Amino acid sequence: MKNPMTVIMEVDLKEWADKFMSDINSENGIIKNENIRKLAFDWVHKLFVEKRTDKDSYDNIAVHLYSYLACWGMIDYQKPIMQCNYKVLANTVKYLCEKADIQEYNFLINYNPFEHNKPEEKQRYAKTLKRLADEIRLQLNHDIHMVKTDREIRVSNTFISKILLATFGCIPAMDSHFTKILVRNRCNSGLNEEFLMGLYDYALQNSQLKNMRYKGVVDYPIMKIIDMAFWEYGS
Repeated sequence: MKNPMTVIMEVDLKEWADKFMSDINSENGIIKNENIRKLAFDWVHKLFVEKRTDKDSYDNIAVHLYSYLACWGMIDYQKPIMQCNYKVLANTVKYLCEKADIQEYNFLINYNPFEHNKPEEKQRYAKTLKRLADEIRLQLNHDIHMVKTDREIRVSNTFISKILLATFGCIPAMDSHFTKILVRNRCNSGLNEEFLMGLYDYALQNSQLKNMRYKGVVDYPIMKIIDMAFWEYGS
């Protein structure tokens, strides 16, 4: 399989990120309407980053995360979770908040490859993020199955990556807009270490990305910028 970087370099990130942001901000940088879907990320990410050490905020984070997932079609797409309310995310939110407070994982918050540009950092990013993804997948599979017991549950890569984007801000959402380019070109499009190392390389080798700055309610991390550019490009 090809490295994803060799294909997705075709996307002009600035052009498509600017287009995405045109729905959010006016020319003077003022948010046009706080109610739009494209700001669902901002509200949950802001809450997670600011309140992740406050156990009393876990429930509120779960509510915001459920709302964000619903805004982007995940509650409909992931059929079994339609039988659940936001509480099904409680254990996952607790796990992510606890991991975000320890050194082994907290470097992933608003991950910036340009700040971790050493030979060993690529593998560290890929291994740690893959481990985090695997753990929350197991937790969600279990918690959803406790409600929907008549079938085996396997939460999708799209669902997992959207959760990690909304909380840690460390990976683009691997939705159909993002992966169809990779699939079309027979590239690795799985949530695995090979793909994550390719994503790391792509970020570092994209000359535009280092100096791109965007803000809605929050300043957008690099992986969110990649996410919104590819979503707009694929729409």
